[in-house]
Amino acid sequence: MLLLLSLLCCHTPQLSDLGQPGETPLLLKSQEVFAVGQPIRVGEWSSPPPIKICGDIITHRARIVSSILWWTRLGYRFGEITVENTSEVCRNPTASWRGIVISLPSTGYDYKYLALTKTYMDSAKKEIRRARIQVRPDSITKERVVEHEIGHAIGWQHYPQKYHMMHPEWKYGGYNVRGMRK
Repeated sequence: MLLLLSLLCCHTPQLSDLGQPGETPLLLKSQEVFAVGQPIRVGEWSSPPPIKICGDIITHRARIVSSILWWTRLGYRFGEITVENTSEVCRNPTASWRGIVISLPSTGYDYKYLALTKTYMDSAKKEIRRARIQVRPDSITKERVVEHEIGHAIGWQHYPQKYHMMHPEWKYGGYNVRGMRK
């Protein structure tokens, strides 16, 4: 059985968002078809990814760290967490730093989404190379938004089970982690 759901919480890359040579963006469309069953993880990091918190979003550092710790309790590991404002990685949304960048939206962001995550991977190895999470200023404190986006950054696709962390619609999401413990 297949379900067709609208994507209202977040957005993932379009074909024009292609990464560096050898990278493939993880793609979901706003009207994606999902199979009912177990959540799907399309790739993994080869080592715990470092995380950069950039720009004005640093005022919400505690909220972001809390979201990272939520995933840590499920068995996921992350590298060093740094807070920056001036590095090239923070200023340039296309910078190819190997890790997870969390920032406020850059120019061209579609504000109908609470957040946006672009995850790039070596599709042959199913290895995630980098991810960029952009969160609207009014969404950063919204329950589950950052946790959901970190889920995309570590390779999880949307999953249509009501109250599940990776549900594509924020209003139907929750803290259910069925199939996602490491």
